[in-house]
Amino acid sequence: QGMFLSTSRGTVFHVDLRSRRGKNGGGDITMRQTVSEKKVNSVSLHPNGTTLATAGLDAYVKLWDIRKFSVPNKTTCYKPMSSSEKSCLIYKQNFVRSISSAFFSNDGQHILATGMSNSLNVITNAHLKSTTKSTGENSSNLSQSIKHNTQTGRWLSTFMGQWHPSRNLFVVGSMAPQPRRMEIFGYDNKSSKTKDVAVNSFMNARTIVGNVEEGCLTSVVSRCCFHPSEDEMIVCGGSSSGRVTVCRL
Repeated sequence: QGMFLSTSRGTVFHVDLRSRRGKNGGGDITMRQTVSEKKVNSVSLHPNGTTLATAGLDAYVKLWDIRKFSVPNKTTCYKPMSSSEKSCLIYKQNFVRSISSAFFSNDGQHILATGMSNSLNVITNAHLKSTTKSTGENSSNLSQSIKHNTQTGRWLSTFMGQWHPSRNLFVVGSMAPQPRRMEIFGYDNKSSKTKDVAVNSFMNARTIVGNVEEGCLTSVVSRCCFHPSEDEMIVCGGSSSGRVTVCRL
């Protein structure tokens, strides 16, 4: 048991929860790596267990080989990344504006990047690609880019699109006017309906395929996620006003 965490200093680290030797018995830090000069907003581990996706204020989505991460060293916690340490980098994609989150899909085939560029971006099989030696940039284009208003402003939490844990769907908040809603996208080949929510192919349509609209959604739902149930679809949403809404579809 363990988890990856990120910091505002551009560092990611892994905590082994099986060990109780850490401060206050919280576990040991088993690896630590500087991945950016700016804040890292999200981390996501690929199902292969060795590829980590990071995203943040530097406007890049980056993939790393965690097997090459450095061993913790208290004296060099936040040092700039050396040229040898950059060998951990597998892939990176620039989005011009900051990225709020980048998460792998349940099968690891896709990465969903949500940022401040007014789009939801899907990258396919990025973990199988590699950067060029000269620039460190990846020359391939995005697999998909869907227009979506992500300008939440100063007082609202940023949007972070989240994948369903077992289906080819993701959910994200919306800045659309009343009624407030959570929006569901999917890429199944055939349409399906669960009550009032239709799930179609965004890989072809590039448009929203379903809304979760409830009378209790009185404010913008900034953070959304699916319940890991496989028998039924349950969506949870939280707003900056401190309200959590759970909807069964």
